[in-house]
Amino acid sequence: MGIIDMPTVKHYWSGKSMYQSSFFSKLFTRDRFELIFHAMLHVGSTAQAEGKDKIEPFMNALIANFNHAFYPFQSLSLDEMVIGWTGRWIYKQYNASKPKKYHIKTFGLCDANTGYVVNILTYFGRNTSYSHESDGDGAMAVRVFQTLLQVVGKGHHIFADRFYTTRQLVDSLKENSTYYTGTLIANRKGFPIAIQTDIPDLTKKKCYATIDKSILLTSFRDKKAKKPVIVSTSADTTDIMVKGKSKPSVVNQYNYAMNGCDRVDQMLTYYGTYQRKTYKWWKKLFHWMLEVSQYNAYVLYCLSRPEEEKRKSMLHFKEQLVDGLINLSVEIMPQQAHAEGDASTVGRPRKSVVLERYIGNIHLISFRGMQRKCVHCDTSRSQFFCKGCSDKPTLCPKNCFEQYHTP
Repeated sequence: MGIIDMPTVKHYWSGKSMYQSSFFSKLFTRDRFELIFHAMLHVGSTAQAEGKDKIEPFMNALIANFNHAFYPFQSLSLDEMVIGWTGRWIYKQYNASKPKKYHIKTFGLCDANTGYVVNILTYFGRNTSYSHESDGDGAMAVRVFQTLLQVVGKGHHIFADRFYTTRQLVDSLKENSTYYTGTLIANRKGFPIAIQTDIPDLTKKKCYATIDKSILLTSFRDKKAKKPVIVSTSADTTDIMVKGKSKPSVVNQYNYAMNGCDRVDQMLTYYGTYQRKTYKWWKKLFHWMLEVSQYNAYVLYCLSRPEEEKRKSMLHFKEQLVDGLINLSVEIMPQQAHAEGDASTVGRPRKSVVLERYIGNIHLISFRGMQRKCVHCDTSRSQFFCKGCSDKPTLCPKNCFEQYHTP
């Protein structure tokens, strides 16, 4: 569905000539897909999970697999990875400078060379799942770094933008034997005051150092830039020649390394299903994590193949992935049907009373206006009933509705 774009999900099964595609109808019926996708899909620890528990167990399981499959190189980039969201949600963020002004905020740690996503932290306000080892009284930037870096060891070189660069963060990373490079806001505490006074005159390269000489600050203004950029680093730096002109190496390293998260955001938008509208915020994160998983798999695919295989695009990889999943389902589904005594049909047999109850219907809870006994628990009385069932059974909306339609 990410490769073939349609106006709505129903159009993938449309009979009109302009939309008709036999690919989807041969693999899945529309009613069954909508039943699973809209009514039965949940990835929380329990069906009654609330808040971040609806999606975090699923995300943590995927991140554990990410770290098991690949360990990043020395250079890492840390940046926000925003997911556009305009619906109702208490932790929804607004930033006019972002491509999606209203969005779900996540912090991503990526390998700078390949863009491989190493760790992800979703922002849930005061309920954000920072690590227990992080400094609870420290700045948010320190807590974010300590949480995301707990999956990697010492000796890495972290690149981030000016939103995170503080003296407290740099000192914290230094204690953990980790290098840091990032742009800097001139009036941040703990850095040389000369930077603020020299800003109007920063037409050429200038260097500053902190009192203990543990942090080097380099100001650089490109020929076409309106304002100079100030880069703070705890690593060594020298000048390099770029197009016949001298340029600080720290600036060149920063420009290259910060493409890690940006490359991921760019690749996910090409064939991403998460950009479709949905009423549930956790489903947006669910589909986004599936796209991240596919991108990480694509990175591993390129790293583990010869040189001629590395030129294959993301589209070619997704086509191979779809073919592999289809072939796997064709091998498994006839075996399941034969084991359950019905070799004439492929897939799930319709023998159970519960299966007969929900296959082919879209079940919606509706208000009746009068109390009747619940047909499932037979103890409580409810004013709600299932609109999709032919007998319109009265059900409790919290637990009985789901259990009644679950095989």
